[in-house]
Amino acid sequence: TTSDVASGTTSATTAVQRMYTEAGLTGKRARLLAGTYLCDADINIPVGATTVDTQGDGQNSIIKFTGSGVTKGLYFNGVTGYQYCGALRDVKVLGTSSAPRGVTYSHVYQARAERVIVQTFLGAGMYFDNTLMSDVSHCLFGGSGSATEGTIVVDNSTTWMWRHNYISGGAAAKSCGLMLDTSGGITIVGGAIESTLKPIKASSKAGRASGVSQVSIMGLDMENPGNNPYIEVGNGYDGAASTAGVNWDVSGCVGSASGTVQTDHAIWMKNCQGMH
Repeated sequence: TTSDVASGTTSATTAVQRMYTEAGLTGKRARLLAGTYLCDADINIPVGATTVDTQGDGQNSIIKFTGSGVTKGLYFNGVTGYQYCGALRDVKVLGTSSAPRGVTYSHVYQARAERVIVQTFLGAGMYFDNTLMSDVSHCLFGGSGSATEGTIVVDNSTTWMWRHNYISGGAAAKSCGLMLDTSGGITIVGGAIESTLKPIKASSKAGRASGVSQVSIMGLDMENPGNNPYIEVGNGYDGAASTAGVNWDVSGCVGSASGTVQTDHAIWMKNCQGMH
């Protein structure tokens, strides 16, 4: 449990990191009481045999990242293979003009983010790289992303689940709301993505051996994409597999121009098959 360093004015990096390290060694969860924890470096959260769950007090439990020492934010790093990952619940993760990412998952499985608020990062608010069976549920994202990263990025991952999340707006140089690359078994249920340019962009990177497959999108609300499609697949993809998208099913979704004057294509796809 940590609270005595939550002033929001002086660095709490050492205390927060110590809390996670000790929680991993003792098999306890990390408890973030209400307050603002100012962190000027990444916080490494134990995974695998020493995995740690994080429980906050909602939007009043704030981890605020600042400074050039931050590259990953809250970092769940299994290094290689796939390590069991703890849950992140009821916290707010804030960035500043110098923090590129808020939460990063790498080489883990069963990553769970529930009722988490992630805002104002120069790159992805939440980044999934080489993950299995991740679940993002009832989270709020805003003011994040870059020309090369969406507000949420899912890369080299499978069996990834979105449940009733909300992405609203992006950084000035935003690319999209949800970016998918070289991944499969993606399920998106409910929620909304608005004012992020392209709400969903998939298979947009060159030099990849495979695209994005087995995607189900149900009941998603997409609004104000600018003069861009709501869903774009394969723009920039040149993979040897030749298919940027395979077996997608989009049903019960809403695309609303909202503040957009013109949208030429609702859905844009290239080098795809089995798209419904």
